Amino acid sequence: MRAGGPKRKVREVAARLIEDPFAGPAASKWDYATAEIEKLDELKERLADGEFRNQKEIADHFDVSKTMAKNYIDKGISIGLWTQEHVSRWFSKGKAFRTLRKTEAPVRPSTEWLHEDLGDDEGLDGNPTSFAKSLD
Repeated sequence: MRAGGPKRKVREVAARLIEDPFAGPAASKWDYATAEIEKLDELKERLADGEFRNQKEIADHFDVSKTMAKNYIDKGISIGLWTQEHVSRWFSKGKAFRTLRKTEAPVRPSTEWLHEDLGDDEGLDGNPTSFAKSLD
């Protein structure tokens, strides 16, 4: 499905028509997965390639909780990107690849750099270095 408008960029989205229980009899509405579709596509590719062996590894890769990783899997199932059988096979493939040492566990992203003490602007030799000179 495509979404957009005269003043908005047209983009691919995943959506499904669901019944709206609050809008009266026989009313339906679109359930969009716009913000998550790129993340779900990446997750599908990585799962299919056998990069993850469990939900914790998905959580580590995307820097989210294990509950949120499960929510991503459930969302992919609910909008039809994959089935529970697909996920089971992909996790089995990930476990096999890890046993054969074809993959490594993802490393949780570090935010230590946000609080890094930069000190002064002196180079390794004790002389101040400009940014432009450091690129030469």
